Amino acid sequence: MAALEESKNVSEHGECVCLLKEVKHEIERVKSKSNVSLNNRQLVNVIILAFIKEHNDGLEHIRS
Repeated sequence: MAALEESKNVSEHGECVCLLKEVKHEIERVKSKSNVSLNNRQLVNVIILAFIKEHNDGLEHIRS
């Protein structure tokens, strides 16, 4: 997965967002069940980008 490798080398901090406790718990669950060595910030970025790319057509209606 190229997105995983790209996320490891990102040095920018970007924007701060607050995660619901349930979301943070699920992120930690995903990390513990995988062999990916990303921190939470990197993993959240990969997940969000993958979701947007996969559902881009369906998200068009909420952009306006």
